Amino acid sequence: MASLRQDLMHILKITLLGDEWASLAGGLSTLNRELAINLAAQPNVKVTLLVPENAQITKEHKMMAERSGITIAKAEERPGFEDPLDWLNWPPGDVTMDVVIGHGMKLGRQGQVLRETKSCQWVQLVHTAQEQLGIHKRHTNAISEAGRKHQIEVNLCKLADLVVPVGPKLAEAYSSCLRSEEGKNIFVVTPGLFKEFEKLR
Repeated sequence: MASLRQDLMHILKITLLGDEWASLAGGLSTLNRELAINLAAQPNVKVTLLVPENAQITKEHKMMAERSGITIAKAEERPGFEDPLDWLNWPPGDVTMDVVIGHGMKLGRQGQVLRETKSCQWVQLVHTAQEQLGIHKRHTNAISEAGRKHQIEVNLCKLADLVVPVGPKLAEAYSSCLRSEEGKNIFVVTPGLFKEFEKLR
């Protein structure tokens, strides 16, 4: 009975990997923020958004996050690592996690490192179809580059503990790509309207 009570009281610590709080860089940040807000609204869940030290986080952003029950933590600059997103491999010492959530190739590759160093579960979110995006880009190697990125994302999904495609089309595509991975856990997320749009009804 005592152990059951302890399990019920356990706080699930979830860390989302990001590059900002606001949506200056596009849809990924919006999805990340909304996911963090919805996870933080669940009982017994503590949510941290881990961003690089150089991320543009204002006092207002921090206050907005705190109001939603989210802590924003910054990973310090690491000399020799030119991409600030690589700094996310070294979160501050006081950031502990049971689950790390990464997105695509950009914010997913760090999940494989953090799973080992933090002994946590790794959830890989897939929010775009790289090959479809490549068709609409104009530079010379767009299609081959999109194919390369897609293969990296598939390989990350193969390694992750849980794969979360956004919407039924991506779910179908990634279920097909991961068919050879026996017992691969896939959980489909279908986003609803953001709260800020509800008042327009």
